[in-house]
Amino acid sequence: AALDADPGLFLYGNDLRPMILLASPTTLFPLISVIAQGWKQFQIESRSAELNRELQEFIKRLKTFIGHIGKIGRGLETAVNAYDAAERSYQRMLTPQMDRLQSLNRDFEDVEELKSIQAPRLLVPAETESSDAGPPAAAAAQSSTAR
Repeated sequence: AALDADPGLFLYGNDLRPMILLASPTTLFPLISVIAQGWKQFQIESRSAELNRELQEFIKRLKTFIGHIGKIGRGLETAVNAYDAAERSYQRMLTPQMDRLQSLNRDFEDVEELKSIQAPRLLVPAETESSDAGPPAAAAAQSSTAR
């Protein structure tokens, strides 16, 4: 109605700084709807960027954790291998000597037999897993019991 009375009113509002936009209810509501959609999109993008930052931090921390678990696994594997080597040495070197001494009537108190151990790997980084062989410590322990 105001533009019908004074058509120069629209140009006057455009020339002002900040600019004033004249709108009727039929143009104002769709404009507000577009602004609301833009604001929602901005919020989604902000949340997405925050999620990406949090995900990057999680991945960094997960890699550190997996590194620690890998070190523990390598230490356990070294311990199992050393134990198995000691057990093989016992079987190969000490048991035959004890048998010879017993055959000469030297009675030993019961000496407990060493048993092989198997250390299952609970967490294995993907690049160190082998498809069918199983964990290296378990394979070494199994091969030592077969000897």
